[in-house]
Amino acid sequence: MNKKSTNVSWFKDDRGFSLIEILLVVIIMGTLSAMVIPRLMGRSEQAKEAAAKADINVNIPTALKLYELDNGFFPSTEQGLEGLIQKATTAPTPQNWNGPYLERMPVDPWGRPYQYSSPGTHRPHDYDLSSMGKKPGDEKTDDDIINCMTLFEVLVSVVILSTGILIVYRPLLGSLSALRDAGYRLEAGRLLQNQLWELQEFASRTRKMPVEFPQGTLTSEDKVFDYAVTYRPITVDNKLYQVQAAIKWKLGSKVKGISRMVYVSTL
Repeated sequence: MNKKSTNVSWFKDDRGFSLIEILLVVIIMGTLSAMVIPRLMGRSEQAKEAAAKADINVNIPTALKLYELDNGFFPSTEQGLEGLIQKATTAPTPQNWNGPYLERMPVDPWGRPYQYSSPGTHRPHDYDLSSMGKKPGDEKTDDDIINCMTLFEVLVSVVILSTGILIVYRPLLGSLSALRDAGYRLEAGRLLQNQLWELQEFASRTRKMPVEFPQGTLTSEDKVFDYAVTYRPITVDNKLYQVQAAIKWKLGSKVKGISRMVYVSTL
């Protein structure tokens, strides 16, 4: 029996891209580039501006502040930021130079040196620090980055500084309050002990206890205390008494106090 064999073959088109296909790819790539590249370039400029602001407002000022803490002044305009890297030999000479305060001469993200002067024009109390930004030139332009704070930045700085002060000094304020309370307690203990000694002296001298419970107000410098003493006999012959003494004071809006229990003899 003759079998008919069927051969199945896969054909491959070895032809290259046509001119129209190449042109379509180029047009598509060009369109995508026109849409994406400007966005990426904008992001790049924003990143450079952010880096320059970080240098001008944080990194370089930190080094300048360390220099000023060591020497009592900032590098002069003539000494420039080079004074942070190597000790200046011109006046004013830094006697306590402890640098280098920077590892290398700082340049902005556009590859140009930062502009520094001390005393500054915008900030005559310390220094001016700036970058010419993307567009170099002697005249000031909108893209210049300088260490002059805007009103918004000043307000933000005040809020941050206030928060920092509260965080840092709150434990200290608590410690001061605790010290004041300890001072009151020591003075209250001394005054209360004096009242108990006077009660013991009265009982030893008169062989009896006062008819009325001692109470009243005591003052010591600017401190005011209220005290009260109560007692009861604990023996049949009324020769030994249990004495309860308390003294109170007001600290701020709180009323605080201490108490003592002692035994007093009328013998």
